[in-house]
Amino acid sequence: MEKVTLQTIEDTLNTYRVTVWKALYNRDGVSASLRDEIISTAITLGYPLKLQEGYSSPTPKKKNSRKNVSVVVSHPEDSPFWMNIIHSIAMVLSKYSMNMLYTYLPSEPEKDYELPSTLIDNTVQGIIILNIYDKTLFYKLNDLPIPKVFLDCIPNIDYKFLNGDLFLIEGKFTVNSIVQHIIEKGRCHISFIGDIEFSQTNKERYLGYIEALQKNSLSIYEMTNLTTLGAKTHKEQIYQFLDHLAVFPEAIICANDFIAYLVIQYLQEKEISIPNQVMVTGFDDSREFRKVIPLTTVHVQNHFVGIRLAEQLLYHFENPEADYEIIYIRSKIIFRQSTGDAG
Repeated sequence: MEKVTLQTIEDTLNTYRVTVWKALYNRDGVSASLRDEIISTAITLGYPLKLQEGYSSPTPKKKNSRKNVSVVVSHPEDSPFWMNIIHSIAMVLSKYSMNMLYTYLPSEPEKDYELPSTLIDNTVQGIIILNIYDKTLFYKLNDLPIPKVFLDCIPNIDYKFLNGDLFLIEGKFTVNSIVQHIIEKGRCHISFIGDIEFSQTNKERYLGYIEALQKNSLSIYEMTNLTTLGAKTHKEQIYQFLDHLAVFPEAIICANDFIAYLVIQYLQEKEISIPNQVMVTGFDDSREFRKVIPLTTVHVQNHFVGIRLAEQLLYHFENPEADYEIIYIRSKIIFRQSTGDAG
């Protein structure tokens, strides 16, 4: 008969070896319910276990069924940026024999909208939430009594009410550095385009832009900033805004690559030279926009973002009493032709 080891128990429960070791040797960091489950499995498998004095051995249980995890989205994304994140999540969950479901929520729900039954009837044991920026939906998801991990959130949320872990792509200091770089190239009239009331990441990128100008004692021309955009009217609003500028900025900081693409498209149609007359920057380094013009942007390694989201949810499965975390991922700036750089 094959010898029963810690690895055997780990494989049986789809958990981590260090968690098994802590449970079997009465170390801190494992909840009582999970400890009981691990010890029950060890007894059932025949692991040579010496229980600590005073411990009441639980009744052996059968192996748990596979956990279901749902990736919850509000915009059905088909861009490589988002699909790489979702694919990486699926790979990690598959490695630990977990099922991944895909739950789509409307971007503009009705007042009486209720969450799908799969999220509230114990079908799923955890959720990973991407691009949910409607306040009603966000708080409904936040109230679910299951482990959850958010990628980005609505702006200005009071973190003490957040019932899950939050990942943010760091933007404040990163955009600050981009603007500083542009200032050092001699540009003084610098604008920002992006909806700062849409997401926390957009808001923080805007704050980084503001702080860089203030640090260099440069004027903030509010009339050449566009900080409110409709969800489906980006092109129309941006074109109309740029058409009505009395004085054109020397550089435009865009909240993401899609906005930067629309700005570049407009400038090219108007035969405005990039970067000689106007510099343009984006954020995300999305592959679908790289061929338009070599764009100065921020390269977000979305593959690793997906891995981190999935691993963080697994961490809370193993440590249900652990404190929630707010985690910033700092990405690398890529300076390219749109700001007059050779990269």
